[in-house]
Amino acid sequence: MKKVLLFILFACSTLLINAQEIVQTTIGTKTVNSFSLLPRYFNDNIIVTNNTMLEKTCKLYIFSSSSGKNVMSQLLTIHENNYKISTIKLKKGEYVYFIVENNIPIIRGTFIKS
Repeated sequence: MKKVLLFILFACSTLLINAQEIVQTTIGTKTVNSFSLLPRYFNDNIIVTNNTMLEKTCKLYIFSSSSGKNVMSQLLTIHENNYKISTIKLKKGEYVYFIVENNIPIIRGTFIKS
């Protein structure tokens, strides 16, 4: 019983640490720490920071983690130095996103819509 409780406690603490760690994203030959394009949790709309390393013609692809289906693809629209992406169409769940520049995936990440 103690081993089971310790295992559950360890698993919960590991998940918490993983959720808080800084994600490193490689763009070309540069590695950028805490390059947060999409927040981990959001409700209606999300804002993606417009980093100078990204071109204005990037395309966003969002896939469902459970089914693997492409649920959204759109060009990123710049709105006051940010990329604004409406996610009202997405259901609750976990998603994987890719940002593609000149047909090359440059950024990958996950997020949860709650």
